[in-house]
Amino acid sequence: GVVRKVLEESREENSWKRPNEGSRVTLRLTGCLPDGTAFVQHLEGGELVFTTDEDMVPEGLEAAVMKMKKGERDLVTLSDPQYGYGAAGWPDAPLAPVPPNTPLTYTVELVDFENAKESWEMNDAEKVAAAAAKKEKGNAAYKAGRLERAVKYYEKAVSSISYDKSFPDDVKAQAREVRKSAQLNLAAVHLKNKRWKEVAKACDQVLEIEGSNVKALYRRAQAYVGTADYLEAELDVRRGLEVEPGNAELAALAKRIKLLQREQNKKMGAVYGRMFG
Repeated sequence: GVVRKVLEESREENSWKRPNEGSRVTLRLTGCLPDGTAFVQHLEGGELVFTTDEDMVPEGLEAAVMKMKKGERDLVTLSDPQYGYGAAGWPDAPLAPVPPNTPLTYTVELVDFENAKESWEMNDAEKVAAAAAKKEKGNAAYKAGRLERAVKYYEKAVSSISYDKSFPDDVKAQAREVRKSAQLNLAAVHLKNKRWKEVAKACDQVLEIEGSNVKALYRRAQAYVGTADYLEAELDVRRGLEVEPGNAELAALAKRIKLLQREQNKKMGAVYGRMFG
């Protein structure tokens, strides 16, 4: 994966501080291919400035930088290419192209950083706004096909505003809308990956907020079909059709469930026939 070796320790007084998510970071670095060829370089006067948690640098480099202290210099090895530029590579890198699936090494100096507000430093409205921003990042990752990254953002969006009892009513309502939307999107990602239990769990959370949410009922029914719990799936479809009688997706799923139930009953009949015949 990602290996970080300290070459030069920080001499800063506040050396316990490290960059957080949303931190504005300034680096000097040289990135090299396995044969030692430099493919990118940012030296004094041409430092690399980026914001963490914005997909602006490779995942492994960002993960290493977020463990560094100001003034520290490290050797960072990304032995697994998925933490670098992955299957796409970086054909237009400034000094030399990065081929697909290439392990990389970086010599990195953390020149400076300015941290974003931590959750405990935010007021309630700011917490909801930060959660909504994480949800939007999840949407962008989902559209780009980066499903695991999308899951990470959606889960962070939900967890950052899961305790809303002390929120004023208007902010509490906003928080619940963000949580509901993030959990529905989380269910959609888990459906793609056929993680049926995770789908049901996310939909349960939505239905706690809004008991007649049709998308949650539909997605949970699909998860129940995935685990062959056809009775539960049928109940969710019925509930959904009570709210939206003309919903074509629910109607199609209802037909599919009936077909699957018939097949299951035939199999069970054959098994019992062999047992007692």
